[in-house]
Amino acid sequence: MIVATFSVSYLERQQTSDTSLAKHQQSSLLLSNASTFLSGASTTFQFSSSQNNQNENFSTRAMIMQYIIENPGVYLRETAEFLVLPLAVVQYHISVLEKTGQVQDSREGRYKRFFAAGVYNDTQQKVISLMRQSTPNKILKSLATSNSQSELSHVKLAKTLGITSQALTWQMNRLKAQGIVATTNIHCNGAAYKITEEANTFLLEYLGLVLIPSPSS
Repeated sequence: MIVATFSVSYLERQQTSDTSLAKHQQSSLLLSNASTFLSGASTTFQFSSSQNNQNENFSTRAMIMQYIIENPGVYLRETAEFLVLPLAVVQYHISVLEKTGQVQDSREGRYKRFFAAGVYNDTQQKVISLMRQSTPNKILKSLATSNSQSELSHVKLAKTLGITSQALTWQMNRLKAQGIVATTNIHCNGAAYKITEEANTFLLEYLGLVLIPSPSS
């Protein structure tokens, strides 16, 4: 009788233990499935977020590229201010555009001007850069539209621009060093200037475009 009671009691405890084990295993499986689901959801979210960031980067970069195409010779800061973007963001995207061969720069002192790659040669880039600066812009326009075969005397040009002879000398030395302007002859009114042939050909074509001198010029 004692043996029978022990057997029944043992079997009951064993059944209870088996039931508990099954429930524990079921709970573990549910937790494992939930963890896998949450992990997958997290990965999906991260991928979606990454994809959105990538699309945003492409959109910003395309906008910057379009601005450079339409405004050749712009400065970094000009681009950032016009597009209302942080300077660091514009700098990053222009760096990528340069590395991928879509944009090239032309250094002007401490600053760089940016152009769409392969569109303008060296002389054309110089003319564009000068046309984006207030005083050189006026000098080149005056020489290009002069009635005396694109030639003006130093005295007359200084008077036309409303600047001193010394200031004009500094500007003309700079233009001559870049191969944009040449001194043709010397007479009682001082040196006479003329735009070099290659620069003049491009400048006459380029004058049809509206360029605003850089604020920093």
